[in-house]
Amino acid sequence: MISCIICPIYEKERDFNYALEFYQSKIQYGIKEDIYYIFSYETHKEHFEEKFKKMFPDENLLSLVIPDKLNQYKSPVTVKKLFGVFNLYEKYDYIAVVDCECLFIRSANVTEVLDTIWKKQSFLVCNKSYLLHDILKTTVYMLGLDNNQELKRDTDNYLLNCWFSDIPVYCSKNVKDFHEWLYSRPNLDDLFNERKITDYYLYILYLYLEKGYRFRTLNYWSPWGIMEDVSFTHPKSCNSIEKEIGTHWSSNPTSNNEDAIILFHRDHQVSIEQFKKFLRESKLKYIGRRYAPFLIKVKNWLKV
Repeated sequence: MISCIICPIYEKERDFNYALEFYQSKIQYGIKEDIYYIFSYETHKEHFEEKFKKMFPDENLLSLVIPDKLNQYKSPVTVKKLFGVFNLYEKYDYIAVVDCECLFIRSANVTEVLDTIWKKQSFLVCNKSYLLHDILKTTVYMLGLDNNQELKRDTDNYLLNCWFSDIPVYCSKNVKDFHEWLYSRPNLDDLFNERKITDYYLYILYLYLEKGYRFRTLNYWSPWGIMEDVSFTHPKSCNSIEKEIGTHWSSNPTSNNEDAIILFHRDHQVSIEQFKKFLRESKLKYIGRRYAPFLIKVKNWLKV
């Protein structure tokens, strides 16, 4: 088996620096798997490659540049990740898709890790979240799945989410079928123009509908995915939750999870006070999204 890692990148110095640090960590920990950087334009790639060569003169930059026609879409993250997957799946058994601010934090056979993730399906572990309801629901509605009662029940009306529960992994054996399924959608342009649509939710819904994969529920809440903010929302049980999920990455720099090989969302690190403020605001947003339609109905009913 062989695998690779896809990392979309944007024309920002901060993102360039993150991506270079990510590659540095690959060298530091002896990671053998390829990393492909996905660019919007050839000029962006050339700019990055100049920095890459100065920092890693003995390394070859592996990259893809999306066609100009894909740059018209308003969801570049989704477009770049899917373009990378669809262009590389025939060369690899597994493809991991991550963002540029990641870091490897220990040595590992990444291919074996991705095989474990795929077989254990830890990427389908769900928690109840305040703010992802809208993202999953939008994806479901735009795919025309809003009448799928089993899906609605399994996600507790879209409140249960598997957002970044583990490293996002594509299994190349079904990518061709996934591509055909996705490109048979009558509103593909709308999907790629919707910023709330994400590549991995599209893939997970394909697995749910076409391959019989099912979610596994955790009894924990968080504003986003549990792995994004577990160290803030559940500080005393952070390590046990990571173990229960069986995850292979963490957003917590002090994580004791020996199975985690990647630190992600380094750009999302905030102070405790900032997070408490965010938590209060997110609860209000959750209450509004969850109960405002019902309250409006009651108000209208009282008027009658």
